[in-house]
Amino acid sequence: EAMALGLPCVSTDVGDVNLLMGGFGVLVNKESPEELANGLRKLLNCTKEQRMTMGEKAKQRIDAEFTIDKTCKMNEEVYLNLLNGASK
Repeated sequence: EAMALGLPCVSTDVGDVNLLMGGFGVLVNKESPEELANGLRKLLNCTKEQRMTMGEKAKQRIDAEFTIDKTCKMNEEVYLNLLNGASK
């Protein structure tokens, strides 16, 4: 959601966050408060222009790869694959 709004992100590497972020944010190991703090520090140490650029690239990624139409299509494909596998 933050990426869709053009905000730079710091996140832990859980679920599909790595896939979603696609290198356009700061990703840290889960269960590591030190890494999370360092990731936030890294973002805070960026200039305003650097943070704006990171946020814009994140927004472009979401707009290009995770539109509602593409998300629906991907979910539909998953369900069809499950149905086709269940009928065998």
